[in-house]
Amino acid sequence: MIVKEIDVELAFQMQAQGDLIIDVREQHEWESGHATGATHHPKSQITTLKDTFKNNNQTLILMCQRGVRSKTVADYLADLGYQKLYSVKGGLTAWEDAKLPVTNNTTN
Repeated sequence: MIVKEIDVELAFQMQAQGDLIIDVREQHEWESGHATGATHHPKSQITTLKDTFKNNNQTLILMCQRGVRSKTVADYLADLGYQKLYSVKGGLTAWEDAKLPVTNNTTN
């Protein structure tokens, strides 16, 4: 399966329709700011993703800082049989550039 890269506007629309954004950055990165409504699951714990997200037919939108780590995690999940995977092109950097909602320690 080829993982699709999507832009932040589409990711935001999909999230608004109930799809899940998973931020795969590490804890200190997550705490400094993340897409509002995203779920955190760091890439360093990649092997536990299949235990957390057991439905391999669920739509998962993966995000990191710039789009590289999220693509790696999406490829890993694709190898495990997940079908509806998307990686956010440009990651949180593009999300912030588009002025989409971000949550951080000062706005929690």
